[in-house]
Amino acid sequence: MKTYFSILILFSITQPGFSQSCETLNKKVIRLIQEGDFKEALRFAEKAAKKCEDKDATLLSTLAYLHKIDSNYNKAIPLYLESIQTARFEKNWHIYLNSLIDLAHIYISFSEYPKAEIYLVQAYKFIRKNAEPGMLLQYANLMTDLANVYFEEADYGKAEPLYLKAFEINSNGLNNYHPALAISLTNLAKLYFTIGNYSKAEPFYLQAYEIKLKIFSQMDVDLCSTLDDLGDLYFNMGDSAKAVKFYVEAFNKRKTVFGAQNIHLASSLLRLGNLYSASGDYAKAEPLILQALEMRKSLSGEYSRDYSKTLESLALLYLQVGNYTKSDLFFSQLIEIKKKIFGELHPAYANSLFNLANLYSLNNENRKTDSILKLSIDIFQKNWRSNLRFLSTEVSEEFINNNKSKIEFALSFLNKNNEANSLTSVLTLDLFLKDILLSNNKLLRKKANLSNDSTVIIKWETYKLLRLKIEKQYQLPVDKQKDLKKMLAQIEVLERELMHKLPEFQKAFLHNNFTWKDVQRELKPNEAAIDFVSFNYFNKRWTDTILYAAFIIKSGWVKPQFVSLFREPQLADLLGHENNSLSIAKIYCKVNFKNNNKSIFNKSLYELIWQPMENHLVGIKKIFISPSGLLHRVSFSAISIPEGGKLIDRFEISTLNNVNILAAHHLVDTAVRSFALFGGIDYEKQPRVKINNGYVQSLATDSTLSFSELRNISGGKWAYLPGSLKEIVGIQKIVESFKIPIIKYSLQDASEENFKQLSAGINLPPSIIHIATHGFTFPVPVKKSKLEVLWVNDKKLVFLKSNDPLTRAGLVMAGGNEVWMRGIPFPNREDGILTAREVSNLNLEGCMLATLSACETGLGEIKGSEGVFGLQRAFKMAGVQYLMVSLWKVPDKETAEFMEIFYTNLLKNKMPIRSAFRQTQLAMSKQYSPFQWAAFVLIE
Repeated sequence: MKTYFSILILFSITQPGFSQSCETLNKKVIRLIQEGDFKEALRFAEKAAKKCEDKDATLLSTLAYLHKIDSNYNKAIPLYLESIQTARFEKNWHIYLNSLIDLAHIYISFSEYPKAEIYLVQAYKFIRKNAEPGMLLQYANLMTDLANVYFEEADYGKAEPLYLKAFEINSNGLNNYHPALAISLTNLAKLYFTIGNYSKAEPFYLQAYEIKLKIFSQMDVDLCSTLDDLGDLYFNMGDSAKAVKFYVEAFNKRKTVFGAQNIHLASSLLRLGNLYSASGDYAKAEPLILQALEMRKSLSGEYSRDYSKTLESLALLYLQVGNYTKSDLFFSQLIEIKKKIFGELHPAYANSLFNLANLYSLNNENRKTDSILKLSIDIFQKNWRSNLRFLSTEVSEEFINNNKSKIEFALSFLNKNNEANSLTSVLTLDLFLKDILLSNNKLLRKKANLSNDSTVIIKWETYKLLRLKIEKQYQLPVDKQKDLKKMLAQIEVLERELMHKLPEFQKAFLHNNFTWKDVQRELKPNEAAIDFVSFNYFNKRWTDTILYAAFIIKSGWVKPQFVSLFREPQLADLLGHENNSLSIAKIYCKVNFKNNNKSIFNKSLYELIWQPMENHLVGIKKIFISPSGLLHRVSFSAISIPEGGKLIDRFEISTLNNVNILAAHHLVDTAVRSFALFGGIDYEKQPRVKINNGYVQSLATDSTLSFSELRNISGGKWAYLPGSLKEIVGIQKIVESFKIPIIKYSLQDASEENFKQLSAGINLPPSIIHIATHGFTFPVPVKKSKLEVLWVNDKKLVFLKSNDPLTRAGLVMAGGNEVWMRGIPFPNREDGILTAREVSNLNLEGCMLATLSACETGLGEIKGSEGVFGLQRAFKMAGVQYLMVSLWKVPDKETAEFMEIFYTNLLKNKMPIRSAFRQTQLAMSKQYSPFQWAAFVLIE
């Protein structure tokens, strides 16, 4: 990102108030500048400055400009500052703007980006307010300058929209092969490359390369830089063959043009060296990197970014070959250089610290590893927090994935050093990252819905409409989807623009800066919070092993405890793939805890999950847990314990998406205003629509929804559930006895349209929504060969094959069998299959509890720190506070009994939701096996 633009200084030939001699000198200066004789121009400008009593902004800026050309920055800077003040007083806006930009460029040349940012922001605000149509290209140049500064400061969330806007202006205002357009493309490509979004970077790099091939000679320096960029891209994408091709081409061009001792050749030598190093050919890599290092040292100096990058490659090479002494030496030099170049808060500095921590870890110097790791993690946390408040969901996800190895390395270190001081920093970072995308999505919706800004309102309505269109596309087979990629790109732009236009969103995001201490302050002496983590294990090298561990937070502790638990295959083997009564009984039944001869694959849930933590939970009665990975499939309350009974007999357990919810102090309206009940659903007959509050849900008549070949299940259909009618009738009686308004939907009235009406209009949704029906969750689709796809294409459900986890999960509503069995819904009706994707687009803000009394509604695709992608995520996105969902196929009769006890506890006995749920579990556990009651979990 080395290309910076300037708006040309507009020198006036005559200035009012000048004496004749001043005017003559001024004209002389202008003529000399136009002739390119800057030294003479400076001499006459200094004469003019002495001769003229009242120096105007033009003279000051001209003199500053000439000192800048002469590299006399100590004189140029104060003159520019004086010029800016004078120009503002004179209202000489051309000089004001150009002085701001020129001054910023001086600071950029010294890599003093925070100072440069101050003046570029002033210029940007001015030109944004006053730009005329003819100044658009200058506006784009200024945006590029400011974006470059943000990029260098690693503030990618601020840089991205500016790069995109500059690209849009240049695309519309320049020809298709203009150099400025190539620069815009390159800037965007480098941004996405740095974030780790390689698929997004590739087309920008390729288009920039195409332009440069057209307008530059084959030996142009800029063309070689793009070849380097493409090589870097494919190298990081794992395509070594393509990387070599571009690296070698750049190397040959440079060597032909510049010879063997030119700074440009060092770039090629370094990249080829890195390529050999990555392939394990260190003998070939070392001399190339050393040669590049010497060239950059002699031509650029030690305190340059190019030199630091080369030095880091050499330090990493020695780390990989096991020469820790040399590696340590070079890393120590590198860190001092980076501290001076980038400052102590830049991720580039943190990356070098992190690599040094890796070196000390490999050398078993745990104390050094700990202190440096803590420092680097703290810097990463600040930088990631700054970026993720501006980046769209897609780009944020790539950004997190690109950096997740850092936290996994830190967790691996804690796994062997659980008393390390870095523990608190790692936990704070984990609490920040856990379900961050879901939290951002909910926060953005909340602030957008409350905004009175007309621009925001329009963008928000457009955003919501586009989400509905995307929802419909996901319900089609892949080969029938039209413009889905385009729509996903559009919604990403809208999301990003809303983030930038909502200061309330930014303020709230930064306010939610919770640490483990904030969580601890909310805990009573008999309470604990457990943050479970799962991570790829690093042990001298990356392994395929996924480990589980827990951070335990208690009131009064100086710091949390880190407890190692088990390997993922142990839990996966125990949970199995079946969710029937036999498998559940096997998992949750009482086991022989005294058998010391068990293999690691024959341990109980208690022994895997709970036993390693029990010494830290003495005196604890209430526990808040936040699961990770496969632990989302575990019913903690039903885990058998050694003394007999279940874990619920020892503890009151509450499940949270993230334990930092405890510190957030969410205001929850506990008053039950109204109820909506769905159950006893007729899955065969045409559904009916009730009109509530004068609102009718728009029906799915979109011409793109051709349902032939859709949802065509081979065998079986959704059967009527008599117990579900009994369930909602029982609940209805309890609710009506308290004179709470209630709407009951059964038979054909339990339609998808009627459910969607709950979020329509100006009224709040019901306080409690209870749905008793069939539910489904399909696993990640297995990729088939083309022959297999052709063979089964007309028999597989769209849900089963969808790449979208929120389309692979859903609830069956009235008339659902029509589309499920025959692929065609009833005319002018929704299809009766309420997917999680559809739920996620509703506004259920104000709904205190949604009970999904159906099979496996708590399951879905598990995605790293974001948890489960399925119905539970969808209802959370819609704004529901508490969710009751199931982990396996629930029995009809006992489920009805469970719900009746729960609502009696909640309404008649006036218990809080958590207490009502726990007392229900206790009552059911005394009568039934875990299969009949333990499937349901309450999530906040």
